[in-house]
Amino acid sequence: MSSYRHRPRMQNRLMGLAAIIGGVMIALTAVGPLAAEPQARELVAFSPSQFPEGLTVAPDGTILVGILSTGEIMRVTPRGTASKFAQIPLPKGGILVGLAAVDSTNLYALVFSNDESNGVWSVSQHGMKVVQVAKLPVGALPNDLVLDRLGRLFITDTIGGRVFRVQTSGAVETWAQDRLLLGNVAAPGPLGFPLGANGVALAPGGDSLYVGVSEGARIVRIPIRADGSAGPLAVVAENPALDGADGIVVGPNGTIYVAVNAQNQIVAVDPATARVDVVASGSIFRFPAGPRFSPDFKTLYVTNFDGLVFFGLAPGPGKTGLLAIDFDALAPQLAAAIRPPRTGDAGLVPSSRTVSISTLGALVALAGAVVVSGGVFAARRRHDEIDRSAALL
Repeated sequence: MSSYRHRPRMQNRLMGLAAIIGGVMIALTAVGPLAAEPQARELVAFSPSQFPEGLTVAPDGTILVGILSTGEIMRVTPRGTASKFAQIPLPKGGILVGLAAVDSTNLYALVFSNDESNGVWSVSQHGMKVVQVAKLPVGALPNDLVLDRLGRLFITDTIGGRVFRVQTSGAVETWAQDRLLLGNVAAPGPLGFPLGANGVALAPGGDSLYVGVSEGARIVRIPIRADGSAGPLAVVAENPALDGADGIVVGPNGTIYVAVNAQNQIVAVDPATARVDVVASGSIFRFPAGPRFSPDFKTLYVTNFDGLVFFGLAPGPGKTGLLAIDFDALAPQLAAAIRPPRTGDAGLVPSSRTVSISTLGALVALAGAVVVSGGVFAARRRHDEIDRSAALL
């Protein structure tokens, strides 16, 4: 008799559970199938004293990696053979950041320092000739650079929220400056200064620049007018999955790929729709920095910078390297650990809990299923985020 009385209650619970499961299946269908960990492999493992950050790929497929801590530029073949190509003379406290290849033997390199070495350096004659070709203001933090078809360089300033342009003559000008390019000025993170404009890339037509803003968790577009001046800035996308954005690169279909070192993941941004998807993540990533494609766009290369160890925010030794990811393996994934941006730490100071979702659409669908079932669904889990952190580069 008592079991008969409880049968309706049990049926209600089962119906509620079925509704939740159905809602979950609908949500997963809406965002696509679960993606396996991408086919990322370590092409080169560097020594614990080498922290690779800058990366460029020459038109012939030669990979050039800048060692931030030593000023070395390493040449890497697509098969993973590494050798020293050039040496940038770093002053005390200076670091080597972005690289931009002209071809396999000529490139530009960025140095950040608190003296006159701060600026652009040219490497030529198969690495034998290294000279400074442009000086940037002391106090600016040059981070990444891109070369346009006219031979001009566009350089981000992470602290100043601006983009410099360097003419072929070496003349430097502030080409664009806007609050959209600034980091969290009011509450800087562990490094003591805001982390704003970071990675930079040219749009496919060469008519605009894309800039990643680390603490803004956004991608910004800057039009290049016919006279070469900067047009009005616009936000392409702003999303918690971009919190801690570092280097960026544009893929063959115009999609922007972002290395988000704060969250150890690669994110794809559709500039036409502002859709943001995590397309690669997993334990193989350790503070990923500058992403670059092979000339045939079949492989995405990413430097594993392990910045937390470099900045003394995590115990060593560092585990750094160069990763290679099959382009066809880049697909939207679930379980992207995100958190609200604008915290002044580029999203790196861990919260006690993170929400695991693929897209906001999935979360809404799940919430709808819970409402239908009359229950309350709380899906939270702990994620092994970086203990304390700062996304500088």
